[in-house]
Amino acid sequence: MAQAMTSKLAITKRAFGYSTFNSNNIFSGFIPSSIGNLAKLEALDLSRNKLSGNIPKQLVQLTFLQFFIASHNHLTGPIPRGNQFNTFQKDSFDAIQD
Repeated sequence: MAQAMTSKLAITKRAFGYSTFNSNNIFSGFIPSSIGNLAKLEALDLSRNKLSGNIPKQLVQLTFLQFFIASHNHLTGPIPRGNQFNTFQKDSFDAIQD
């Protein structure tokens, strides 16, 4: 059975939205699809952890998301497409095995 990330995300409220920078925290498990419910999330950095599985397609619903990086994990599968995900640079997804 797959296990969600084993540590809590540190989410910071800003004047107009939310940001989370959780790079290099040794998170393991998969990225929870429920992050797609954080409608006002503007930045999400999950790089340099030990996350596995796919990037949930629900994250495409985050239309305020301006910054996303999930490189240097153990992620696999296709990168979601649509909305803001079409604007992220290729290096946001380095080392993801398609």
